[in-house]
Amino acid sequence: LMYEVNYQELSWYWWIVGLVMIIGVLNACNFMDGINGITSGYAFTVLGALWLLNRDLQLFDDNFIYCIGIANLIFGYFNFRKTARCFAGDVGSITLGYAMLFLTCMVLINTGKPIFILFFAVYGVDTVLTLMHRIYKKENILEPHRQHLFQFLANERRMSQVKVSFLYIVVQAAISFGVLKVWTMTATLQWVYAIVVLVLLTGVYLVFRFKEIKQSVSTKASGYSVS
Repeated sequence: LMYEVNYQELSWYWWIVGLVMIIGVLNACNFMDGINGITSGYAFTVLGALWLLNRDLQLFDDNFIYCIGIANLIFGYFNFRKTARCFAGDVGSITLGYAMLFLTCMVLINTGKPIFILFFAVYGVDTVLTLMHRIYKKENILEPHRQHLFQFLANERRMSQVKVSFLYIVVQAAISFGVLKVWTMTATLQWVYAIVVLVLLTGVYLVFRFKEIKQSVSTKASGYSVS
C-alpha cells in the first residue's frame, strides 16, 4: 500500500508514522465490526466522501469505488438488518478497511493535508479511548473483548444494533461532510475543525461511559485502600 501511493518519496520518519497509522486503522476496522450494519454503513460514508473528493482531485479511477460500493451494497442488504444473514468477519472487514485506507492514503500523500484522517474519526476515537480504558483497568489488550462504545450501547443500554450503526454512520457522514468543506481553507481552520471534532467525539464517548468509568475508578481506589 505504501509503495503504491508513492510513500517512498517521503522522509524515513514518515514511514514509521504511516506504518503505525495503517496498522492502527486496519485493526480499528476489524475491531469495530461487531454489530449488524456498522461495517457496510460506515464504509459507504468513507467511500462516498472519497468519491465526492475525487470530483476535484481526479486521483483514482471511480470504477474502483463503484466495484467496492456494489459489493458492499449487496453485503449490506444481508447484514444491515435486525437479524443479519451474513457477516463480514475478519477477512471482510480488513479487506474493506484496506481498500478505504488505500484511497485515503493516496489523497493524504497527494494533498499533504492530514485533515482527511477524519474520514475514520468515529472509528478512531472509539478504538483509541476503549484501548486506553482497558490499559487503565490493567487488562490484557491482546485478548478479545466487548467493551467498545457501540457494544456498550447495544448490550448494556439495550439499543437496537441497527439504530447504533445508523447513529455511527450519521455522525461520521456529518464529520466527513465538514472535511469536504474545510479542506480547501487555511491550515489553521482545518486544525481548529479537527480539534473540535475530536474533542466533541471524546466528550460524547465519556458521557455515555461515565458511570462505567466512575465505577471502575471507585473499584480500583477501593482495592488500593484495602491493600
